[in-house]
Amino acid sequence: MGKVTARRDDILRAVGFVVISSCVVATAIAAGMHYAVPIWISALVGVNVATAYLYAYDKGAAGTERRRVPEILLHLHALLGGSPAALGSQVVFRHKTVKRGFRPLTWAIFLLQAGGLAAWWWTTSRAR
Repeated sequence: MGKVTARRDDILRAVGFVVISSCVVATAIAAGMHYAVPIWISALVGVNVATAYLYAYDKGAAGTERRRVPEILLHLHALLGGSPAALGSQVVFRHKTVKRGFRPLTWAIFLLQAGGLAAWWWTTSRAR
């Protein structure tokens, strides 16, 4: 019974962080629409702000009784476009820099995104 309750608590905790992140991204998109900024730029800004917030919160919660942000959620935010904020937050907050396997995965996500962006730029610039 204890494992089921712990699992349910983990899911509820993750849902709470997802709701907060979604609100941050929605606010960024709404602000972008108000100022005629393309939605994709606004969404990326929102994801990066949400990612930095989650890293800051998790750093503050480390070593205390407060709930931590699940690592899978930090990686998901990086995968959704928040990898610059994830890498920057790791340096600024000195958080998740020692944990084995965490930082290399964040770098792999960033390099995958950078490669995709470079491929997109290359194909669109050659099409002209």
